[in-house]
Amino acid sequence: MQKEEIDIYIECDSTSPKEMNRQYRYLLECRSLPGNTRSGGDQLTGTYNMATMTALIKHWNGSGGHVSFTFTAGMTGC
Repeated sequence: MQKEEIDIYIECDSTSPKEMNRQYRYLLECRSLPGNTRSGGDQLTGTYNMATMTALIKHWNGSGGHVSFTFTAGMTGC
């Protein structure tokens, strides 16, 4: 099975941690197949983290393959 490298970009209209109405957009880009992208967006009532996770989970459905995520976050001042 070939391992696909995919970049995921997510934007949300507000990064406030409060629960509120939010709009988000996402772009999934496959590195191994240039030009193969999927994008979209939606709205919900929830926190910033909820909007981000919803974009990852809800819009990944239908990919037709096994999915494994690796999250990398840079931290400064720790």
